Amino acid sequence: MKAAFLALIPAFVSAAVLPAKPLDERVFYNPTTFGSYATISSAVLNSWAGAAYYTAAAYCDPAVVKTWTCGASCTALGSGTTVLAQGGDNSDVPYYYVAYNGSQVIVAIKGTNSKSLESWANDLEFAFTTPSSTWFPGSPGQVHSGFYDTFKDLQPTVYTAVAAQVALGHTNILVTGHSLGAATAQILAVYLQNTFSTATVTVRAFAPPRAGNPTWATYVDAKLGVRSQFMVVAEDLVPHLPTLLLNYRHSSNEVWMPSASATSTWRACQGQENDYCSDSVSDSGSATISSQHSGPYAGVTMSC
Repeated sequence: MKAAFLALIPAFVSAAVLPAKPLDERVFYNPTTFGSYATISSAVLNSWAGAAYYTAAAYCDPAVVKTWTCGASCTALGSGTTVLAQGGDNSDVPYYYVAYNGSQVIVAIKGTNSKSLESWANDLEFAFTTPSSTWFPGSPGQVHSGFYDTFKDLQPTVYTAVAAQVALGHTNILVTGHSLGAATAQILAVYLQNTFSTATVTVRAFAPPRAGNPTWATYVDAKLGVRSQFMVVAEDLVPHLPTLLLNYRHSSNEVWMPSASATSTWRACQGQENDYCSDSVSDSGSATISSQHSGPYAGVTMSC
């Protein structure tokens, strides 16, 4: 199926399937409540910065990530991180790594490689698929086929590395990623929580596209609660794709930065698709493709 998407990418681009401004999503989604929001504390800001640095490190060459000499991100995080496993080809499968820093097991996943058609194909393969009932028991709904395929590519290596750490009693797990990697991180985090019942899995996602349908969003909320959060910068379009028109929906606990530099405006948003947060941008039709997608997130830009 991916080969078919590769062949269609030029047509997608020429037809402007990813418009500069989407349709007003309120036509397709009419929430019963606008939820609520609160400004976030400096302690919360600091916790996001750590996750952002780990994610930015995934954009570096795997060789320097392995030795933890990846420049600004590795320096900011200090020398206490040991990389346990790595994978990805930065094309069909994004770069990712598993590490341990003395208190947390970290899984970090890079975003889309804009120069790779195979990487774009993962984003554009937006038909729904039903995830494995073994990995996702109960009623998980449906997820994005491309992101689920990416998750399945990561799963064997991540499982082996994380299982070894859990056996050592290292049960505090952080999963993080940006863009394609952020959507994949959400699926992976739920899988890890389902698989390792003694673990406490947290996911911090940066600019994730929507990963699944409303039932999936509710499943994420039930499995992870406030330990699943995602961050959006200002008018970035990517978190509003695939659209609500296609029956996609984000889970709860967005952190929205109306201005990346004015931390006093940052909002911790309650509920799914909160119209007081980044949905207010897509509702007005002002969401756009821009450099905002790379951040900065809590002061960290998604690059090496």
